[in-house]
Amino acid sequence: MIKLISNLCELASIKEDWDLLYQQDNNYSPFQSYDYNFTSSEIMMINKCYLHIICYFKEKNKKADAILPLYIDTEGTLRFINDEHTDFSTALIRIGLRTDFSMYEEIYQYIISNKNINRIFLNHLCHGDLLIPYMGYFNCHAKIYRTENYSSFPIFKEDSNKSYIDSFSHLTAKERNRLKNIDKKLTETTFKILNAKNSDQYPEDAINILMEEMIVKGIRTDIYFNALFKKFIKELYNKGILTIAVLSDYNKIVSISLYFQCKNNSLIQWVIIYADKKYNMWNKLCCLKYFYNQGGGIFNFGRGTYGYKVQHFRPVIQNLFCVDIPLTTKAQFNIIKNECISFLKDKLRTIIKK
Repeated sequence: MIKLISNLCELASIKEDWDLLYQQDNNYSPFQSYDYNFTSSEIMMINKCYLHIICYFKEKNKKADAILPLYIDTEGTLRFINDEHTDFSTALIRIGLRTDFSMYEEIYQYIISNKNINRIFLNHLCHGDLLIPYMGYFNCHAKIYRTENYSSFPIFKEDSNKSYIDSFSHLTAKERNRLKNIDKKLTETTFKILNAKNSDQYPEDAINILMEEMIVKGIRTDIYFNALFKKFIKELYNKGILTIAVLSDYNKIVSISLYFQCKNNSLIQWVIIYADKKYNMWNKLCCLKYFYNQGGGIFNFGRGTYGYKVQHFRPVIQNLFCVDIPLTTKAQFNIIKNECISFLKDKLRTIIKK
């Protein structure tokens, strides 16, 4: 049995079911939480889509066994809620039902029965997500491909005599010394963790100033740092979902890191806002030191394997995948067209480099 959630009132009615599914698996990130998806739907989805959240029930009058947090965009593509800003996407499925073929088949048939949907585009799926093989099975035109990367590495406080940099045992002594030289420059800086649960005030003015500096320098665009995104991160902070790390140099705020503390003892660094690239690196080191002093875990750099992350930390790099299923001839043509454009761009970049 499937129940469709298509507006915020209906979404509020399934909060209990959503929370139960979210709590059963510690590997779900805050991106899968009810509050994150409700806030995304309330703020980021305005005037450009239709909520299309699919709730699956194995038995009537029971709690939901699966929830797919989806929406239909203006082009008729079914995709994860706020996938532009969500680093890791997936469905919430009861553990004992994750290999139930009939469930996936019923969900797929329900999706294609909607004539307003011409394409299924499930992006930012981690390797091993069962949505990849199951949803990709039903259509001979389905494409499964890598879209982006993310990176992470473990950091644990096992020896109180070791510094946090010394605990990066996967690095060579030379690489650790390079980080220690950068760390020495942090003597004049102050670092503070802000959390709404501790009644810390949201640093709105500082965030706006740093965002504007990044836009002026061409690091980010005003399309990305728009008014809705600013409202979105403020609401996430006020709800206690988002934690903020503030770095000040000579009492001036120079870098702000937005991150999520996960249930499985990991930390996802989501967005960093900074006045200069060196403060980006400094903030990362301060976050790593703080995380280490809290006992450590898996430090996740989130989407994007930027050169400085790989160069300085040598994290484990893993792929994110997309299940892309065209449901109409036009959608098939658009996918082929986009593939050709991407191929030509890659060829052009290769020629320019030579």
